[in-house]
Amino acid sequence: MIHEVESARKITEPKCRCSLVSERHRIVAELDALQAEVDALKRLQAETAAELDALLPAILDRAFKGEL
Repeated sequence: MIHEVESARKITEPKCRCSLVSERHRIVAELDALQAEVDALKRLQAETAAELDALLPAILDRAFKGEL
């Protein structure tokens, strides 16, 4: 029984853990870059929303005065 477990472990364990670790590091780096892009887009969206909120009163004022 112990021999079967050892054989199964040899089959399922990767031959080179280095490639798996380097692959994980590459994936983490890619995810970090994507998260940085998402954060930048969220900041831009917040800035745009603030600008639109600032413009709305002026647009409504002109609309009610019949200037649009």
